[in-house]
Amino acid sequence: MHVKNRWADRAGGAVVAAFAVAGLIAVPVSAADAVTTVQDGAPKPGETSFATCPEGTQLVGGGYRLDPGTADAGGPSEYLEINGPALRARSWSAKLRAGTVRAFALCDRTSAPTRTVAGEAKRDGEVSYVECPAGTGVIAGGFAGTPLTTDRGDVADVVATNAPSGNGWAAARKEGWTTALALCRDAS
Repeated sequence: MHVKNRWADRAGGAVVAAFAVAGLIAVPVSAADAVTTVQDGAPKPGETSFATCPEGTQLVGGGYRLDPGTADAGGPSEYLEINGPALRARSWSAKLRAGTVRAFALCDRTSAPTRTVAGEAKRDGEVSYVECPAGTGVIAGGFAGTPLTTDRGDVADVVATNAPSGNGWAAARKEGWTTALALCRDAS
């Protein structure tokens, strides 16, 4: 696991200080050290990559990066199966069908507790939707699933929806299977 201060690359916390002075966020200047970025240190081809926030922090977002040299990256037989908050505590997950992808997690030590909830798997353009539990609000989300492929294994599908919806998350592929994933934060 690699941990990096998210704000260290941005004017040593001056960005947070400027927002605090402007009244856009109600945090002390020292909160610049509260947000960190974590990445999976050793992803393997075709396996799920997990970036897990350290103890004492909460997952507040995430994403992925294709590792250089990933075979067939962007090719007709490669596709992203997962990009979203994991059911594993404080983790963001990403997975390519066969290539190597690296998950990233955005972690905050001042955030209220967060949790991941998953919707029902849907297919053929139906939208998978998941609602955050009472007393929580959606802050991020993503999807998991597999696309429709041709007899040769080429992808014949696309993620058509991956977006917040009400107090939850919606995800759908045009043809294949999809499950919506929502990251929900406790109300403060």
